[in-house]
Amino acid sequence: MRSPKAVTLFTDKPDRLTETTVKLRERYGLTVQFSSAIRARRSYTGVLLFHCTSQNPDLFTILRQLIKKAQGGPVLILADELTPEEIVSCYAMGVRACLPLPIEAQVLLRIIEDVKFSWWEKFRSWFQKQRVNLGDPALPEPLLPGSTKVSAGSLRVRLLGKFQMVASAGQIIDFKGKRTQSLLACLIYHGQSGISRQRLMNYFWPDVAYESARNSLNVAICHLRQCLRPHTTAKEVIHCADGRYYLDEGLHIQTDLELFTSYHKQALVYGQLGQIAAENEANLLALSHYQGDFLSNLRYQDWTTPIRDNLWETQLYILEKINSYYINQKDYREAIANSQKILEQDRCLEKVHRQLMLCYYRLGKRETALKQYLKCCTILREELQAEPSVETQQVYQMMLRQNMGKLNLGLF
Repeated sequence: MRSPKAVTLFTDKPDRLTETTVKLRERYGLTVQFSSAIRARRSYTGVLLFHCTSQNPDLFTILRQLIKKAQGGPVLILADELTPEEIVSCYAMGVRACLPLPIEAQVLLRIIEDVKFSWWEKFRSWFQKQRVNLGDPALPEPLLPGSTKVSAGSLRVRLLGKFQMVASAGQIIDFKGKRTQSLLACLIYHGQSGISRQRLMNYFWPDVAYESARNSLNVAICHLRQCLRPHTTAKEVIHCADGRYYLDEGLHIQTDLELFTSYHKQALVYGQLGQIAAENEANLLALSHYQGDFLSNLRYQDWTTPIRDNLWETQLYILEKINSYYINQKDYREAIANSQKILEQDRCLEKVHRQLMLCYYRLGKRETALKQYLKCCTILREELQAEPSVETQQVYQMMLRQNMGKLNLGLF
């Protein structure tokens, strides 16, 4: 007898999963969609499968959207390749199972059949037992925004905001030219895994003949070495091996992006453990290092765009989590200030408008709450040529009648 569960597979490479999709269609009447379709619907039902291709820079952004729209339903990942850290982060976000490819279709079918009551609860139980080692990690020492405090022998780099490198003595290292700054930032971002010569040439000299582009890259790398050598004891500074460039470990580079990412991951862990105060603290610490968009002075460098967009969505997600925390704690004034920060970045977020309406109403400012609804209507019409959702209209009508007794807090 066919199982009644609905199954939706999101993949940008359906040809990689031909056998799997055939079996799933036979059992469930599978729906296959591209990952870009996730944004198109408000919610999904049934089991959701997400095919994660290798080195997907938008993995966590897409997962957050999918898990939110799953409404508590199971989300499974079919992964070509994930690091242990990425797997832990996926589970911490609420993914029920991370399954390595290739996987036999029959194995996947069995997992789908019992995923509702096994994978996540087993992991959560294990995770609770390991919380001393994983759930309560030692937080890195925060670096104050704008500070030039750097550990001895280290170089501090700002990637979130205008690019800047500060030496251990406190002086700002001057790299003349945006291309030089962008090239160094690219090497820093890719870390010890490095980046291939071909990709660097495509990024920075896309319309130049191969020999000319390679010569320009060699000159630029030589210039970077000269700029960095006075500020480090590392001998080579920049290495090239097997056609890949990477910075020497002896540079001891500290970046605000690493701290932002570290605190964000810890917040995800605390959230799954139900430690909401610790989650909020970690989120606030993450935001303290987000002093601007990724390499904001290098906006027209094409390689930075997907990374910038991904990080922007991440910090917006963090702001929304902080907002929910303040509202749950009935700290409405802080929630109002935080909501306004969010709307400065995306003024079409209806949920945030509803949160503002609730906060004003709870503070006895009913007229301000009603005006916020009218402001929301105007913005949606101007930006999207759309009317407010049924949920937003429902909140408005309840406030208009001053009948908030049956208010569904899930709307906020």
